[in-house]
Amino acid sequence: MAESTQRARIPLPANFDPNKHMSALEKRIADKVGADWVVESIDMDEAKASIVKRVALTEVSAVEGGERMRVTLPSSVTEGQGKKFDAELADQYPGFFLTEFDPFNRRAVLTKLAPETKRARDSIAAAIGAKPWEVQVAPTADGGYSLRLPSSYIPSKHLEKIEDVAQTVIGEEGWYVEINASTLTGRIVPSDPPTFPGLIPYPMTEPERGDTELVIGQRLPKPGQETGSPFIIDFADRHAQIGGISGAGKSVTLNNIIASLLSRGHELAIIDLPDKAVDFEWCRPFVRRYGWGCENLDEIVATIAYLYEEGSRRAAIFKEHGAKKIEELPEGVRATMPLVFIIVDEVTGLYAMEAVPKLKKDHPMRVEAEEINLKKEMLKNRVKKIAAELRFVGFRLIISTQIASVNTGIDTALRTNLGHRVLLGPNPTENNRKLIFNDHEQVPVVPKNIVADRAASRGTGAAELDGAPATVFKSFYADTDALTSYLDGLGVPRTEQVRPTPALIDKYIPRLDESVDDERGSDTVSRRKKMEDEAMTDPETGERMSAFEYANLQRSRSARKSVADAASGETP
Repeated sequence: MAESTQRARIPLPANFDPNKHMSALEKRIADKVGADWVVESIDMDEAKASIVKRVALTEVSAVEGGERMRVTLPSSVTEGQGKKFDAELADQYPGFFLTEFDPFNRRAVLTKLAPETKRARDSIAAAIGAKPWEVQVAPTADGGYSLRLPSSYIPSKHLEKIEDVAQTVIGEEGWYVEINASTLTGRIVPSDPPTFPGLIPYPMTEPERGDTELVIGQRLPKPGQETGSPFIIDFADRHAQIGGISGAGKSVTLNNIIASLLSRGHELAIIDLPDKAVDFEWCRPFVRRYGWGCENLDEIVATIAYLYEEGSRRAAIFKEHGAKKIEELPEGVRATMPLVFIIVDEVTGLYAMEAVPKLKKDHPMRVEAEEINLKKEMLKNRVKKIAAELRFVGFRLIISTQIASVNTGIDTALRTNLGHRVLLGPNPTENNRKLIFNDHEQVPVVPKNIVADRAASRGTGAAELDGAPATVFKSFYADTDALTSYLDGLGVPRTEQVRPTPALIDKYIPRLDESVDDERGSDTVSRRKKMEDEAMTDPETGERMSAFEYANLQRSRSARKSVADAASGETP
């Protein structure tokens, strides 16, 4: 199509400067005579401008297979007129759209695009801030698209935006993008969303001794892949927190951690509620000396106090050698200081304080409650101090709890020292995510397709790891008999004395100060001891009860009384 024009000459405004006022002149011309008129030349001697109106803008110089048109542009077309030019050509050639625009060399290309292809191109262009004709999109045989991107493409800035368009506008969840940043070419590939198998077996291999990278599961596969990379928690210089409601998979994940650390030659100690410790009975023979703090509150406190004392002893050795990290110690000294992992499970229950009854100060029930609370304060204090002070000597804490809040014992001071955060469960509440993660918005959630698949979702969770990308993962699985056989096969040593001895308990467990009673006289002390003996004697066996047995008896009596009162119509 040949170009025909209309020309006219108009006076220039007073004091016109072509270097400053051209844009204003072009706007004035467009407002007065129409946007089709443009400035062709300026005659400053006569103070007039020659303007031209394009009636036909282009000439089609070649047609290629009915799919592409090469267009020769008139010399008057500028870079900024691309959008207007694109619209004009679309009107002249329905179904064809501007795919190349080079006014400097007076050429352009029109390509026939199907509606879905045009939508894909325009969506990608909008996502990366490019002009539509700067993005080349063509359908591929697999139902996806090939891409050619402009030189303004920056992977760190634009890749995620294109991926979002691929899954939400062009295709659906699971579609992925591959782009070669050096050639600016790529493709959008249709794919099912990544998932996990129903079960991923624990790898019964022999790991490197002393390795701090514990492999406990598999990361979510990348789009288009069937298998994800190993899910590794590196305990080189960090503690960890494991969260998740009952049934979410904490025990399985902790068992993986235990097997992994023991297989690498590290040592283990476990602190847990007596009625919950059954989950770890399988590894009880493998814990370090005095490392089984699970039988009762006295042994729990004695275990953590013994560990803290040993950590302090290690710290003194570090000071003696002028070392700030274990690698700086002489090799022979280092050999005596294996990494010690301390798992503190069910923190909520361990830290829960007893209600102190409003009775006389020397009443056995009040004394018992105060003693229990004192021991729990000792436990909390030692855990917090180990987290804050003893990481450099090779102590690693793993805190496990269902709800990670200040009210359940995970206060800010302790939380700050727990670098790794893991939350088990495919569909945790938003509040639980906020409680455990530093920045929950940056931690991915388990995809909906996995949440809906009961087998795939079992053992899944999300992790915010210090020094590694946040991820969705699935834990390995092996039953505890298999893990026991695995550790025995590796020659992991068993320990004879795993519980703290009575001597250790006497050493670390304080008693409430009786000096006040002593001041009141021996009669008061005698009466108190008599009341204690009577209260702590089992009425059926005549034997002295432990503090826990006594507390259970009191709760049982209280429950029976409530039932009796209700039956008689009495109220407390």
